[in-house]
Amino acid sequence: MVIQSSELYIKQFWEQHVASFELCHGTTSLYYNHFKEHGLNASYPAPLVDLVAKIRTLWMNHQNIKPLTAYFTWFLDRFARAQAENAIEFSFSANIAVQNEYTTGSRHGGEWLRELRSFVARGLGHGQLFSADEKLVLKEAQALIDVISELPVMKVKINPSCPASIKLFGEKSLLLPLDKFKKHIQDSCAEMETKHYLYTTILPRLNVEKAQLRDLPELVLTSAVPPEFLTLELIEDSTRKIPTPVEYPHLTWDQPIILSANEISKLQIDRYGLSNLDEYIGSRFDVQSLQDNQYCVTRRVSSEQNIDKEFRKNWRAAFKV
Repeated sequence: MVIQSSELYIKQFWEQHVASFELCHGTTSLYYNHFKEHGLNASYPAPLVDLVAKIRTLWMNHQNIKPLTAYFTWFLDRFARAQAENAIEFSFSANIAVQNEYTTGSRHGGEWLRELRSFVARGLGHGQLFSADEKLVLKEAQALIDVISELPVMKVKINPSCPASIKLFGEKSLLLPLDKFKKHIQDSCAEMETKHYLYTTILPRLNVEKAQLRDLPELVLTSAVPPEFLTLELIEDSTRKIPTPVEYPHLTWDQPIILSANEISKLQIDRYGLSNLDEYIGSRFDVQSLQDNQYCVTRRVSSEQNIDKEFRKNWRAAFKV
């Protein structure tokens, strides 16, 4: 009976003070179903592997547009190493500010995505410098960025119940899986002293260790994590969709029309002359500035948006979202 009571104390203490401590990796929910099925490892859907290889070549050939950054070079090397050596590196943090930065903050979706956005935006803005095939790579990358922007961001969480956490926290850590934590306690004190030992000796040490971990910007996970040890939290209000106005101008094909700046804004036309509105899929808009804040707008036929839509559809299919 005494053994059962001491084990119960240990389990309850572990659940309250050890298992409740979480490390988080901020990313996009594009990976939600992939992580649910495969966990954290070196595998990624083939279209993403192919795109990263194409971006490496494209960026290397067009550094006049934007020099290849030290961070993205590191990212490309790490990605290639993961494929060749089945090696992984995931950054986790217990620091709330760091978690927010990689979810709802400036580096949402990962810093690699911020770097990619910058290069693709500059590339599309200098389209005359790219071949037709290179433009397709830019459009494929932009479609991936668009899909990610439409999805909630996500926190990937692990706690000390995960076997990989032993290597992550270090050999002297008290943040252990339950079986190892139980053995440590039973080896360290008499059964009758378990509760007293947990709250007078172990708890203060745990609080210090957790406080130190919260001060660190990141811990690097290098061991695979099976899906059953992951908690995936979607931050639903983090989507960045552009709301569709209730009222907007309706244009017929090849018929110029004079619109105000306010009316044009409701068409949601991007810098390539394409609209985000479903009604205008397959359309491209020619916009000419007139006097008195007026514009001449003509709706033309365009195959570009259909290509973009197909790329987005393919990315969603590859990641099952």
